[in-house]
Amino acid sequence: MKLFNDGSLDLAGEQLTLHCGACSSMFLICTCHDHGQGVNFVFRGLPKSVPGSTPRQLLNRWMSLTRHLKILERFNAQQYLSDAGDTLTQTLHRSGHKLISMAEDLCKQDDMNLVLIKLVQSYQLPMSQNATDAVRKEIMAAARAFVSGDWACVTWLGSISLNNAFQVSDPEKYSLADKDLGVIFDGITVLLSTHEVQFRSPYKFLCMEPERSESDITRQFWATHTVPDGEAKLKV
Repeated sequence: MKLFNDGSLDLAGEQLTLHCGACSSMFLICTCHDHGQGVNFVFRGLPKSVPGSTPRQLLNRWMSLTRHLKILERFNAQQYLSDAGDTLTQTLHRSGHKLISMAEDLCKQDDMNLVLIKLVQSYQLPMSQNATDAVRKEIMAAARAFVSGDWACVTWLGSISLNNAFQVSDPEKYSLADKDLGVIFDGITVLLSTHEVQFRSPYKFLCMEPERSESDITRQFWATHTVPDGEAKLKV
């Protein structure tokens, strides 16, 4: 297992880093196949990203993890970044603040976040006592991770929220003709599509790298519903 200067990881033949989100067992010994083999798996114990990593380096890291998951083999992340990576990283640098602003606007709309709030409450996470604030923090954590290129740390719930932020945004404030916003939305669509394959409900709280994620929700979900002895607390 090696971290390269471009941010990518060499995970060839490496299965010990893959852990089940339901029971925490490693891929080779996990027997949780209710949703299909390889579904709801996350990465643990990977080399840490280098402080000050560029968006492209972090996107390359995400690409490496995506390539390692057989369940995502139909999605060619390397080709995606080869085709769109330069434009995407330039756009995130130039206009990422627009997504941050859009996420902040979504946080103010309690009615739009009601479904997410009820979802957090339903799993009785420690933060469920103040689920509204928890959802707001999750939305902003997702926006910051996405803009920084650290897509491996965006939860499925986070990518859903960023998509929602676009759907309910003020067209007078965020023009449909803004090409940069179009590029960002396309990126969110790509990330969301991988999450929809990688995870199944109720594992909306997970992301590829929960240990590195800024998301409090993903860490609390893991601690509350995933146990180290291989027995899942959460019955689906």
